[in-house]
Amino acid sequence: ISSGLPAAMNECARWVSVPILVFFALWNLSKLPFYWENQPMTSVTYNATECEVPNPLKHCSGVMTQYNLFRAFGIESGYKLKSDKDLFLIPHTAMGVALEVLLVLALFAGRTGLYVRTRFMLPLAAVFALHILPAASGIPDSLAGAPLNEILVVLILAFCILGWYGMCQEFKASGNLVPQGERSGRLIFAAWIGIGVLINIAP
Repeated sequence: ISSGLPAAMNECARWVSVPILVFFALWNLSKLPFYWENQPMTSVTYNATECEVPNPLKHCSGVMTQYNLFRAFGIESGYKLKSDKDLFLIPHTAMGVALEVLLVLALFAGRTGLYVRTRFMLPLAAVFALHILPAASGIPDSLAGAPLNEILVVLILAFCILGWYGMCQEFKASGNLVPQGERSGRLIFAAWIGIGVLINIAP
């Protein structure tokens, strides 16, 4: 995405940002196969006979943050995830990866034609944010003792509204026609930047 900075700075920012976003996308994507394994045990279903042995069963561990690290290398994060893997973890991770891919594509294409891609990004970002609410009491709220997830949701939705308003303004300015191949304005650009930052610090 170009912001009017000198061309060299734009290129530098792009080639620094793209590998980072690709890494986050692949990192989160690598969690999905492990989420599809057997349902982890809970405090109710925990069986000491099966789990308190040198090589416990896979579902003894429960799902923890960075679960892919634990399943691949045995590295424990120490923080357990309380959310249901089928109703929250799998769809939420998949939406996050999809948003990362959209951000990477936007970085390669720049602000030209950003309007069209925004029509896909804003609804997905809004659903991603609202999907956090049922599990908002988990990490990091439970660790910080503060409504951090709720604040994050509000900020993402605020940037979605900003992006929507920017789209309406550009739609009117183009004579009620969808702008094609034109550089998007600052409001849409700001929405992409804000949502891009927030989804990468979201749980």
